[in-house]
Amino acid sequence: MHESKRVFKDILIIFLIFTFLIYPILGLILLAGGIFIFNFGVYFILLILSEIIGILIISSLKKKRRKVYTLNPIPYYTQRISFKRKHYRPHRHKRKHYRSPKYSKPKKQYSPPPPPKSPSPSVPPISNWDPNVWVGNEIHGYKVESVIGTGGNGYVLKVSLGGTYYAMKVLSITPPQSGTVTMIATSGFDQLFNESENLKRLSQNPNFVRIYGIYVDSNIIRQALKGDSMAYFKNPPAIVMEFMEGGSVDKLLNDRNIVYSNYWPLIVKKIIKQVAFALDYLHSQGYVHLDIKPQNIFLLRNPGYSGYEVYNNIDKIVKLGDLGSAVRIGGRIEQATTAYCPPDQIEAVIFGRGADPKMDIFALGITAYVLLTLRRDNPAIVYLDQAFDSFVNGNINDAISFVNQAKQVLATWRPMLPSNTPPDLQQIILRSINPYPQYRPTAREIAYGLS
Repeated sequence: MHESKRVFKDILIIFLIFTFLIYPILGLILLAGGIFIFNFGVYFILLILSEIIGILIISSLKKKRRKVYTLNPIPYYTQRISFKRKHYRPHRHKRKHYRSPKYSKPKKQYSPPPPPKSPSPSVPPISNWDPNVWVGNEIHGYKVESVIGTGGNGYVLKVSLGGTYYAMKVLSITPPQSGTVTMIATSGFDQLFNESENLKRLSQNPNFVRIYGIYVDSNIIRQALKGDSMAYFKNPPAIVMEFMEGGSVDKLLNDRNIVYSNYWPLIVKKIIKQVAFALDYLHSQGYVHLDIKPQNIFLLRNPGYSGYEVYNNIDKIVKLGDLGSAVRIGGRIEQATTAYCPPDQIEAVIFGRGADPKMDIFALGITAYVLLTLRRDNPAIVYLDQAFDSFVNGNINDAISFVNQAKQVLATWRPMLPSNTPPDLQQIILRSINPYPQYRPTAREIAYGLS
């Protein structure tokens, strides 16, 4: 814009100079020489030519006078020039200086302040752990919704991920409650981790609660065993399983409309049959469950509110859970629930013997007895508890003595079953609770015997 005004001004000055100064002088010179132009057209052409020549001469003189040095289309006097980090600006032209983007200061970007860190929750000591501290927090990416139950070797939590509910069993590393024995050692958790893929594969059988993930970190477990509550709170050993809306079979025992109906012995028969099929598959794959009890038998959905409804709906919704306790046949035994396990399972812990499928059969027989009678009066419980306590305290001879007493009371025990118990189920229970493993039936015999 400024350049076009300057050009127009130069042309106007040249026109005025030639019109009022050059042309009169030129006319006088021609007259003095005896030349007189009578044709006005010729005079006009000479006038135009002389103006063009004048413009060219003036512009060439201006170019020589105003030498422009540029690194870009903008003249030197409108930009900032640097020589060895010293800046020079011609002060002759009072104009706004142009700054190349190369020298412009970067704009300071606004970054919002970091969000305040949420205070770490206060966690109880390992010896007095409360699973409710997990509610509202995350474990391995799953949000804990509520606590479903607490057992001797862990806590069962209801968790969610992506709008879907799952059950998470967090393994306990604290001294267990009375009636349950847990070998607290990192080797047991390592064994669980090593078998995790096999257990997930086994759980794909429709008779088992499906396992989706097993999380075990030996370093975290060692820290927790040393008393680090926060390590256990953030990354506990856990098993993520299918969520069973019907809960465990143990909950049915609290419903009088079901357990005191005439259908209840038939319902128990169906439950034991389904668990026997699950154990038959598990034993055929080379594993022993080692923790059969009503709390580990689950229902896919609510079977109903009366004996008749439950009897008609329970056929395909019974599943065996807690495969995390399973070990290979002949493998080391890490836990035992004395209210349901046989004396030979405690004996195996004392002498270091391996797991046997017949241990599951005894526990299944005791489970059927508890479901039918609603009583937990197994006479061997007291002796088995004392046997394990003696073993932990290093009194091996006393432990063996208590195991032998447990076998003796079981050999003479004649459990009183309800009169409406099906005869085939009666025989299965009496054979299964035999203190000597060789006389117990196999899981397949039970499954097909009750079919």
